[in-house]
Formats: sequence, structure tokens, C-alpha cells
Amino acid sequence: MRRDDAVTCLKEINANFKDLFANAIALIESKQDDQLSRGYRLHIKMVIDDDCKKQIKAIAAKHGLSVREAVAELIIYRPKEVTGELSRVP
Repeated sequence: MRRDDAVTCLKEINANFKDLFANAIALIESKQDDQLSRGYRLHIKMVIDDDCKKQIKAIAAKHGLSVREAVAELIIYRPKEVTGELSRVP
């Protein structure tokens, strides 16, 4: 995703979740060969309850973004198929 899209999404998440700590959030630029996405990804590294995860996923979806869950981490990104960058296999 573009950096300004990430900032917009993060502002909305932050407005709804005052418990997020600044040191728990990272904006990371994808590597050239990243299979998941291109551009930037938001990483939220903290334990988040299921209700908050659902709300964060809803905010991300509203912005056309996807969320991947890892151990004590949510990764918010714009998937390549949305940007039309996945090659189609016949």
C-alpha cells in the first residue's frame, strides 16, 4: 500500500483503540520480491483480543486492505491481487 494509505488506516485504528502503544506499531516497506504485497505494510506487535482483531479487520477492509495474523502480531497490507500484480495461470 502507499505510505499515505497506511497512515490514514493507522489514524483510524488509533482513534478507535487508545490502548495501542506507539512502539507496538511499525510501518515497513515491502522488499522487491515480497510475495504478499508491494509498498508498505503496517505491523502491530502486541497481544490483541478477538473483538479488537475483528474491528481492526473491518477498518482494514473498509480501506481495501487485508490482515494477516501471526503470533502476537497483525500485519495489514494491500494484497498483490488487488493491485493486479499476480500473474494469472491458465
